[in-house]
Amino acid sequence: MTDTSKCNAPGFRRKLILSMALVVLAFAGLPAVAQTSVTNRASITPPTGVTNPGTTCLAVAGNTYDAATGTCTATDVDAVIVPILTLTKTSNGPWTIGQAGAQYTLTPSNNTGTAPTSGTITVVDILPTGITPNFTSPLTINGWTCNASGQTVTCTSVAVILAGAAGTNIVLPVNVTATAANPSINYAAISGGGDPDPAPTPGPACAPTAQCATHSTPVTASADLQLVKTLTTAGPYVAGQTVSYSVVVTNNGPSTATAVNVTD
Repeated sequence: MTDTSKCNAPGFRRKLILSMALVVLAFAGLPAVAQTSVTNRASITPPTGVTNPGTTCLAVAGNTYDAATGTCTATDVDAVIVPILTLTKTSNGPWTIGQAGAQYTLTPSNNTGTAPTSGTITVVDILPTGITPNFTSPLTINGWTCNASGQTVTCTSVAVILAGAAGTNIVLPVNVTATAANPSINYAAISGGGDPDPAPTPGPACAPTAQCATHSTPVTASADLQLVKTLTTAGPYVAGQTVSYSVVVTNNGPSTATAVNVTD
């Protein structure tokens, strides 16, 4: 068969066009700890026997070229537009056992986020032993609704926290009972609001740490001691007579008193 096409005509130059298929990558989700950017790299290496000089590769800003293998690598960095919640916690301690007005303050924020929050934000606070809620559930404060169940206080809010801003404070009134440790260590955590991280569990192993808060409050004992002294020898009395007294010490609490000295 004779090829009469112009492709074989004298002086005709054949041009090999190497085409690449467009690969679209879909991110199903973010890593366990939210990031503010995602970096993707794609590389192409010529087949055996084909030389890639790298000229067109390096003509694109940000590309890298490996002369040994002829590999061209392109890098793309994209911002992740998400809220990133953090939590801090303080108290008005040091506290004394049985004192009035003891409280914790929790402050949520979206300081490092790149988008405002959306939906429900949840803060879970695990009160230490001997520190109990001093309120009736539900407690409503600064747009938060808090409910206590035993030592666990759960607070929720749908108020939007803008990117780069802090939310409203959660103020929790508490009782400092006689079983409180010194110091009393409190754990809390925040989640939701569009933050892609899973809800952390408050405690020493809480993670990611930015969404966890720990606070240690010194607690001192309080013992209300009372001393009553009574003459127990009946009168009348004469000079040189020996008389007896009764000394009674009472501890009205709330703490146990130790190493008590009475001087008469």
